[in-house]
Amino acid sequence: MSAHPMSLANRVAELRDALRGLSMRSRLTGVAMLLLLIALFEPHWKTTRDAFDFVVTLDVTQSMNVTDYEIDGKETSRLNYAKHTLRQVLPALPCGSRIGWSIFTEYRVLMLVAPIEVCDNYHELLDTLDRIDGRMAWANASAVAKGVFWSMRSVKELGGSHGVLFITDGHESPPLNPVLKPVLDAKSEKGQGYTYMDQTTWQNKPVYDGKPGDVRGLIVGVGGETLKPIPKLDPEGHPMGFWGADEVMQIDVITAGRTGSAAGEKMVDEGGKAVATMKPTMTEHLSSLKDTYLAGFAREVELGYHRLTDPAGLLRAMTAPE
Repeated sequence: MSAHPMSLANRVAELRDALRGLSMRSRLTGVAMLLLLIALFEPHWKTTRDAFDFVVTLDVTQSMNVTDYEIDGKETSRLNYAKHTLRQVLPALPCGSRIGWSIFTEYRVLMLVAPIEVCDNYHELLDTLDRIDGRMAWANASAVAKGVFWSMRSVKELGGSHGVLFITDGHESPPLNPVLKPVLDAKSEKGQGYTYMDQTTWQNKPVYDGKPGDVRGLIVGVGGETLKPIPKLDPEGHPMGFWGADEVMQIDVITAGRTGSAAGEKMVDEGGKAVATMKPTMTEHLSSLKDTYLAGFAREVELGYHRLTDPAGLLRAMTAPE
């Protein structure tokens, strides 16, 4: 019969019994020995907490400078409120979570910090976040759909289990051409008979070249419902008034046609058929949250959608079971 090492519980019980009847000084010495014994066994108490992993992309185009939020009673821009919210969310994430920062402008995203652990790198993450602003934008265009696709591809290339968190007002510039038509929701194909009637689609919106659902995450919509002027800033971030109706494209690129071989030449689709043209909206120099557009777009690529109203809401959306 083989001998087994005495368990920690048995050793503690024996020492406890031996302490009975001893003087106070002897008992204190015994307690010290007991604590030393426990330390030598190096007990570990494991706790299980969920960890969350996102590459957060902030839209830094000029429409994100529209002031339709408040912080402590003072008006602030969409970008500033998004950063304020992330400052509140970051310390609320459990240790083991990983966050990275990137920015979006034109049609691309630029990774600033690859995902790193939030507790060990908390101050570094905050410092980088504080430095993100509109001066980082390298172009005035804003192809939001292409930016989301770019961020999804970037996350896939990183490998691992990273998710996308794309924060934007959805303001496409140049605009897309909206077309109203009944569109079947995926649920109706499963026999549930559910449709979105007269959902707006965009005939020149780019199509994701991956598989919908191959990247998890959220599109986060920022902004108010009311159209407001877009501040015009110089490259150093100094205000220069607001963009005027004659300073931005009021029609989509297909309606505008090419400016090369023939004046007024119209575009055609892949089958050679003329495509519908877009009437000038004359509101593209104004901006509001494109809530319906972003929510529908998120469904197409199987991302979640969350409208930003407060830090607690974003934290719940980020940590909700998938």
